[in-house]
Amino acid sequence: VPDDGYNLQTVRRLLREVDKYATLLGESDDAAIGEDTYWYFINRGLRYKPKESQTTMGQFGEHRTFRDGEREREVQSHITINSNNSDRCLQLYLARAPAGDQVDVVYFGRHLPTASQTHNN
Repeated sequence: VPDDGYNLQTVRRLLREVDKYATLLGESDDAAIGEDTYWYFINRGLRYKPKESQTTMGQFGEHRTFRDGEREREVQSHITINSNNSDRCLQLYLARAPAGDQVDVVYFGRHLPTASQTHNN
């Protein structure tokens, strides 16, 4: 993550919460990336969306396809920080790891393009 004006304290807090969530996910058989995840992050003041709009996926779905070696997967669940400042807006896309007991951060960087292009996702 570039340090050119980003609030590193906010970024560290975000990463700590994702780490805590991953720990809880590993300890529970029924936790999943989805509704429980939404409330976990929202209750901690983080802006989480479980999926993108159909319009955004139709126009920019390729930006939500991530590769890890030979594995490729579409990931829509994300957390947005600094959404009130388009120059400093960051997104973290996360998915449940294939093993099921971890969370993969598949992207962390500048806000990805959306149909509205408002950087308010």
